[in-house]
Amino acid sequence: MKKSILVLIIAGIAIGFYSCTDIQGDGIDTIVYNGSNVPEDSAYRNPVWDFDLTDASIFLSSGPYYGMGTEKPWADGIQYVVPTLTSANLMDWSLISQAEAFMDKPGWGDGNVTSVTGVFSKSLGMYFLFYKLGENGLGVADAKTPQGPYRDLGKFMDKETLGVGSVNDPFVYASGSNFYLFFGVTGDGIYGVKLNVSKNSLPTLDGTLFKIAGPDFSGSFVRKRGTRFQYVGTHSGRIVLGVSGNIEGPYLDISGTDLTQGTGTPLVTVTEDFQAIGQCAGIHTDQQGEDWILYTAVEASIPALPTGDTRYVLMLNRITYDENGWPAGVIEAAIGYNYPRFN
Repeated sequence: MKKSILVLIIAGIAIGFYSCTDIQGDGIDTIVYNGSNVPEDSAYRNPVWDFDLTDASIFLSSGPYYGMGTEKPWADGIQYVVPTLTSANLMDWSLISQAEAFMDKPGWGDGNVTSVTGVFSKSLGMYFLFYKLGENGLGVADAKTPQGPYRDLGKFMDKETLGVGSVNDPFVYASGSNFYLFFGVTGDGIYGVKLNVSKNSLPTLDGTLFKIAGPDFSGSFVRKRGTRFQYVGTHSGRIVLGVSGNIEGPYLDISGTDLTQGTGTPLVTVTEDFQAIGQCAGIHTDQQGEDWILYTAVEASIPALPTGDTRYVLMLNRITYDENGWPAGVIEAAIGYNYPRFN
């Protein structure tokens, strides 16, 4: 069945299954917009994408934003390999024309494509897509455009290569030509390692593993804000934060406790609207210098897709900081309207 037809089917299923919610993320019936490029008086409604985007990764291209997620059945007969969304403002989202990042699924292993990270390297002039394929290991693909289609380069690493018992929730941080892989090891904690990444070849290890968080963390995301690095992960059902002056740590919470020993500073927590928090999908800064976090959550009223798989919707909230650069309050994941100022 052609992808364009499948998109129409999704829209039909969504309208019937979710009543009047905005499944396609196109803003209809949920966005109040007066036509400005900087919609100061415009409202967006959480969730900003309410079909599914499990293990989401949101990155900025030279133009719009792109969001990628895990391969899973959205409905009977509808399953995309790395479903890919696009947005000009983080508020309203739509599927790209081909709906997914790959034209052909990577064939070097069995299982679904999960834990996708999309990054852009200005120094290499390429977009990279890092992913996990079943339990076979980690793969990488590249493209000259953010929407792809991505050319798969194959498997570049697995638990044996890394010398660990498992590789969970891999995430790749990129800044210019510097790449770091972060991942969880069951019962042990969150580790990182520097990667050597170049065009047209598989990444290789460029150093030794370093540990940055304890065994109860998952869903890692790392960014640099000012002179400090932020580690954002999920712990005890909420998204938490730690900071460090060095990408390799140590990452400390607001009380100065190392994340290898502590639980992190709370950033996002559930409310009665949601059963669970998934993970941080990205943090982006608007033209006013405000940070906005995108994350996934399981809506309490509709926790599952028509197939029975857990439904992780995409959420957007502003982060407020105190004078020391720590969250000024805990974000409560809730359905409703908010007021960003994105270009």
